[in-house]
Amino acid sequence: MRQNTSIIETVGPQQDNHLSDPLYIQIVEKAKQTRIEPIDATLDRVWKAVPAIMALRLT
Repeated sequence: MRQNTSIIETVGPQQDNHLSDPLYIQIVEKAKQTRIEPIDATLDRVWKAVPAIMALRLT
């Protein structure tokens, strides 16, 4: 069996182009600003049970 390497060769070099794309850079910066870390559920004296918060991440 022979693998089709032409697809890999055409996709590989194009991955470096996103570093000079202004829209991609803007998305990466916004993703850093909007990231929310996950929080485990807790038991509180006043509020009894505080639910967990799932993480939010732009990819």
